[in-house]
Amino acid sequence: MRAVWMAGLAVVLAVAGCRWFDTRDPLPGEPETPVPWQSPTEPEIVLANMDSALIYLGRGIDNYQRCLGDTFHFYPLDDDRATLEAQGKPNAYDDWDREVEREVMDLVLNSAKSVDLTFSDQEVIADEPEFKKWEEHYLLVIEWLSGETGVYEGNCQMEIRIDPEQANQWFIEKWGDVETPGQEHETWGRLRGEKRQI
Repeated sequence: MRAVWMAGLAVVLAVAGCRWFDTRDPLPGEPETPVPWQSPTEPEIVLANMDSALIYLGRGIDNYQRCLGDTFHFYPLDDDRATLEAQGKPNAYDDWDREVEREVMDLVLNSAKSVDLTFSDQEVIADEPEFKKWEEHYLLVIEWLSGETGVYEGNCQMEIRIDPEQANQWFIEKWGDVETPGQEHETWGRLRGEKRQI
């Protein structure tokens, strides 16, 4: 009897030593939902794609960059430039091209819990078959990982054109902030300059 009991104990110890009853790591879940992208065959779709990219935070940065042309440039308000110069960042806006925009927005999106962008009050300045220039009001609300909420707003002028190498594909070539009377919050441009690491 004792031999049977010892054999049973040996099996239990062997099983316990093999960790057969440990919980296993969970199986991978469904793949992440892809960031939506519409072929920008109309200028308005470029802004919809930009909004969609921001909603997906860091995962949306590639689509955000796709909204910008190779020759993209950002132009800040003079007040924002002067403020950052006074804060010790005199070159914050120098040579602001597509790559700088991506780097800065990548930092923003990876520091955020949620982002909401709204465009409104569009005023058409130029309306050509292959080129549009608009002035719009934007409101950007960011819930930061720190728990704080940032609200950025202002008016901007955008130049949007068709990519000569991709027929009927529109992109943003220039973004310039413009003075907004009665503005209550900092501009998105100020946020850009503050986040840029130079």
